[in-house]
Amino acid sequence: DRTEARELREARWQKSLDAVLEEAGKSLEDLETKPKKTAWKIELAERVRAETGASVVWLARQLKIGQPSTLRGYLSNSRNRIRT
Repeated sequence: DRTEARELREARWQKSLDAVLEEAGKSLEDLETKPKKTAWKIELAERVRAETGASVVWLARQLKIGQPSTLRGYLSNSRNRIRT
């Protein structure tokens, strides 16, 4: 069923996010209290998305970055910088 599949996907995404947060020495509280546009948040989003295919909507919500379109822009800018 679709709900179960979504829950399983999101659990995998959360596990990845928890791991990269720990590796970065950051906590869930840091996500709440730090500015939306923080380089390490964008880096975490890139890593979790690359590792798990997590949705931009889910990542924006979890990382407290703002609107999904905002995160999409950050990720696009980051990819463009890497290519140049």
